[in-house]
Amino acid sequence: MNPIEIVSLNFLILTGLALLVYYFLPPQHQTGWLVAVSYFFYFTWNWRYPVILLALTLINFVLGRQIQRTKSRALFLVGILMNAGAFVSMKFLAGPYGTTLLDRLQAGEFTVILLPIGFSFYILQILSYLIDIYRDQIKAEDNFVHFALYLAYFPKLLAGPIERAKNFLPQLNQKRLVDKGSVEQGMYLILLGLLRKIVIADHLLILRPVDIFSSPENYTSLERVLWLLIFAFTLYNDFAGYTSIMRGVSCLFGIELSPNFRQPFLAKSFSDFWSRWHITLSDWLRDYVFFPLRRSLMFIQWNRWMALLVPPLLTMLASGLWHGAYLAILVWGFAHGFFLIFEQVLQQYKFFPKTGWLAHVYRGFVFTAVTVAWIPFNAPSVRSAGRYLTALLPPYSASFNLYVLPDITLLIFLSFWLDLQEQRHGDLAFPRKLQAQTQTWVTAIAIILILLFLNTGNDLSGFIYQGF
Repeated sequence: MNPIEIVSLNFLILTGLALLVYYFLPPQHQTGWLVAVSYFFYFTWNWRYPVILLALTLINFVLGRQIQRTKSRALFLVGILMNAGAFVSMKFLAGPYGTTLLDRLQAGEFTVILLPIGFSFYILQILSYLIDIYRDQIKAEDNFVHFALYLAYFPKLLAGPIERAKNFLPQLNQKRLVDKGSVEQGMYLILLGLLRKIVIADHLLILRPVDIFSSPENYTSLERVLWLLIFAFTLYNDFAGYTSIMRGVSCLFGIELSPNFRQPFLAKSFSDFWSRWHITLSDWLRDYVFFPLRRSLMFIQWNRWMALLVPPLLTMLASGLWHGAYLAILVWGFAHGFFLIFEQVLQQYKFFPKTGWLAHVYRGFVFTAVTVAWIPFNAPSVRSAGRYLTALLPPYSASFNLYVLPDITLLIFLSFWLDLQEQRHGDLAFPRKLQAQTQTWVTAIAIILILLFLNTGNDLSGFIYQGF
C-alpha cells in the first residue's frame, strides 16, 4: 500500500469519507472513528509505525494515571527518561553517525522502524503531557480513546502542530459543532495552504539546483546568495502550507489546532522570530527547556551572566537535536543560540533599537542572519556548509540564469503579500474582511493558480518537515 500523501487525491478521498461518516455518527462515537481513521492513515506509511505509536500510547496512558495517583517523582523520571531516551536514541541511530553501527549489527529491517515519521512531533506531546500532570497543571486523561486521538490525530500526526494536552483534550469532551463559519474558515485555510505549498514552495523547489548546497563551488556568488534566499522562502511556505492545510481539515471536524506561523520574515528581533516561526515547537522549548534551565541556574545562584547566557544556547542546541542528530544542524542551533545571546546583551546594555531607522536596520539584520543560518540547516555536512559560507565572501562573481528571475520574483512577492495581508487582518480573518466581490476574485485566482501549477511538474511527494 502506498503512503497517503497530504496533497493527493487519496487524501482528499480519505478526508471526504471520514467527514461523511463523522457527521452521521452520534457524538460519543465520533472520537473513536477519528482514531480508526488516523491509525489507517498512519498504517499506509508503514504497518510498523502504528504499532510503535500504540505501544507508546498504552504505556504513557498508564504512566500518566499512575503519576497523578502516586505523585511519585521516581515514576515521573522513569517516564521522562524512557520517552526522551527513545527519542535521542532513535535520532542518533537514524542519523549519519548511527549508520556504521547498524551495519555492524546487520540490522536489516530494523532500520525501517527507526524514527517513524511524525515521531519527533508526538514524542514532545507525550513529554509535555507527563510533565504537566506531575506539575498539577492538568489531570491525567481517563478516557483511553481520547488520549489515543491526542497522539494519533491524523491532521497533526506527520508534522504537527505540537499540541498541548490542556488545549486539545478538553475539545474532545465538548460537543464539536461544525457550522457555516467553521466550514468557511476550514476551506479558506486549506486553500491558503495549497497556494503556499503548490504555487510557491513546490515551484521554487523545482527551480533550485539540486546540488547548490552540496557543491556550492559550482555556482557564482550571486547564484549562492539568491538560491539561499529562495530556500528560506521554500522552507517557510512548504511548512506553513502544511500547517494551514491541516488546520483547515481539522476545522471541518470541529477541532481547533494551534497556529504554527505568524509572518516570521517580518520579525523585529531574533526572539520575535522564534515567537513567529514553528510556534508550537518554540513554545514547547521555552516552557520545558528554557524557563526550567534559567530558574535552576538562578536558584543555585550561578553567576548572573551564566544564568543569562546558558539557557538560550542549550535551548537552541536542543532545537537542533530535535531536527536531527547531524553536526551541521547542531551548528544551526548553536548559531541561533548565539543570536539570542547577542540580543540579550544588547538589551542588558540598553543598545537594543526599538524605534526609528535603527529598528528597521536591525530588522534587516535579523532577516539576513536567519537566512545565512539556513546554510548548515540544509547542507549535508559542516564541510559543505563551510564551503557555501566561504563562497559568499569576496571575490564576487555575478552571473545568474535570468530566465527564472520573473518566476522567483513573483512567487516571493506573493509570499510577502500573503504575510502582509495576514498581519493586517489576522490569519483567520483574511480574506473574509475583504469586500464580497474581492473575496470572490481572490478565491478564483487562487484556485486557478493551484490548478495551473499542478500541471507544471511540481514535486508533490511530501513536505519538508515530514522528514523530522
